[in-house]
Amino acid sequence: MEEKRPPTKQPESASAPPPGLDPETVSALHKLANTLERMKFGEYIAYMNNTKRLIVMNLVAGLFRGMGITLGATVLVAIVFYILGRMVDIPLIGNWIADIVLHVKCQIANTK
Repeated sequence: MEEKRPPTKQPESASAPPPGLDPETVSALHKLANTLERMKFGEYIAYMNNTKRLIVMNLVAGLFRGMGITLGATVLVAIVFYILGRMVDIPLIGNWIADIVLHVKCQIANTK
């Protein structure tokens, strides 16, 4: 004996298109709707409409970006001056580099 199953609801894409729309247009609209759902487009719109949250998130992102740039530049300049300090023994440019290092040390001493 065959088991009876309750009728399943047909997905909207299988239903007849609304009057005035061809099946290709309806199919394209369903694909677009599915894509927007996968992208969580609704959550993005809700985020963009919440002005207070948007301002706070951008402020925090800007603060961290500024701190990252500052720390990165500090490390990079320290490495450059370390390498320049090691190059003092090179003829011709050694004296020039020594003068630069001396000026930097004087400026650091003056700011303290």
